[in-house]
Amino acid sequence: FGAMARPQASRTNKDLVLLFADLTTIPTENHMDWIARTGPVSVFAAFTQCCASCVRVHKQGPSDGITELESNKVLEDAAGFRRVRSRRAKPIVLPELGGTQSDGPGYYFSNRRWRNPNDPADMTRMRERWEVVLQNHRHVAIGCTFERMLEVVQRCRNLWAIKNPISNKSRHRASTQAHLVGSKRSRDSDSMDGGDGAWDGEEGFD
Repeated sequence: FGAMARPQASRTNKDLVLLFADLTTIPTENHMDWIARTGPVSVFAAFTQCCASCVRVHKQGPSDGITELESNKVLEDAAGFRRVRSRRAKPIVLPELGGTQSDGPGYYFSNRRWRNPNDPADMTRMRERWEVVLQNHRHVAIGCTFERMLEVVQRCRNLWAIKNPISNKSRHRASTQAHLVGSKRSRDSDSMDGGDGAWDGEEGFD
């Protein structure tokens, strides 16, 4: 007998992940904007909550469902999601969602943020992309409404704002650095020792 074919995500589900990622996140020029690459507040986690019939998790789900690994590869290869690593960040523990973010030493997607349902521009884009989802993937509407998707995005966005191990540290360092610079100017000093509080500008990069 021939070897059983390995389950693989369908083109349809890969396209749906791309649409969903564009619907729920947005690229930015701010290097301090990061989102989780894995775990309970990642794009794949949100996708799973909205499109459960299209995913495979722990070998459970349809044979053509998309896994987290396949989803991230699609986002990186086809949508330009930039994977970066932080050596300083620790896994994100979210007992309320029954999991942690555990992707090696800490891999994330940089220069990207969650869309904000309370922002008119973001909401307009989300409605537009949702219509495209319904036109091309009508079955999604069976398990998820637009309102449900907004709730999922808002929850991920809020939890990430609290738990984000990168931006919170970076903003603290940047703020400290700005304070030190301001103190230097006020003292009219010729030198400044940034010390441990200075932001080194390489958060998340090798």
